[in-house]
Amino acid sequence: MYTENDLDARTFPEIWEKLTLAEQEELRDRLTRNGDCTRMTLFNWTKGVRPISLAMRRKVAATMNKYLGLNVSHLTLFPGR
Repeated sequence: MYTENDLDARTFPEIWEKLTLAEQEELRDRLTRNGDCTRMTLFNWTKGVRPISLAMRRKVAATMNKYLGLNVSHLTLFPGR
């Protein structure tokens, strides 16, 4: 059973492919607006490339939580080595 506090443990590519086009545009806009990343960087993330910066991984998770209403962690969005 899913509750609001359950962590969504999907990776960034898994979540991205399930977003509507409007949600993808919103997330793309939020992440590229201040020059935090480029559209190409975001595209690479959808293909499984992991951001090098821990701060960026945390920012992506926070943005997805705030603007998409998801409960994700930077640890599961971008699993690492």
